Amino acid sequence: MARGRDPLVWYVFLWVFISESAALYILEPSRSAKVPKEHFGEDAEGFLNVDRYIACKSMAKDCNIVLVYCRSRVLRDFPTVSNNWPQCSDWAMEWVALIGNLYHLSNSWLEVLELPGSYAERDEELRRAVDEIAERKNNGAQGRKNATCLQADSRQPRQPLGRLDCFR
Repeated sequence: MARGRDPLVWYVFLWVFISESAALYILEPSRSAKVPKEHFGEDAEGFLNVDRYIACKSMAKDCNIVLVYCRSRVLRDFPTVSNNWPQCSDWAMEWVALIGNLYHLSNSWLEVLELPGSYAERDEELRRAVDEIAERKNNGAQGRKNATCLQADSRQPRQPLGRLDCFR
């Protein structure tokens, strides 16, 4: 365990690794990239759902891992962009609405997991919304607006559009 500022407080971090067949919980005193690197090994590939902690970036550099940012953390960036760069306010709030719609569609999808007819319909609707986000992120005028807004100021927070086309 790691000691906090208060000598009577100790910290431990819970790492969760999930595959199709198992879930592994590891308690570690560290949030360093050493923990997932030791778990995955050198030939790791796949998706890693992360909260943007800086150590996660080294996972993407050192192996074939795609970082997928948590939707709620991505969502928090857009009001910051809107407030700090008024020229990007409409753009940022449009992304808030798009991501909010994903939350709504995800909840609707979960409600019908056990109902085959409704499930297929809601699943298709959710997939279309994810595809729309990927298209908006990468194409056309929206893509040019992304680049403009993401370069709006050197004080800008980290780029809000990581892998928005990839939700896990």
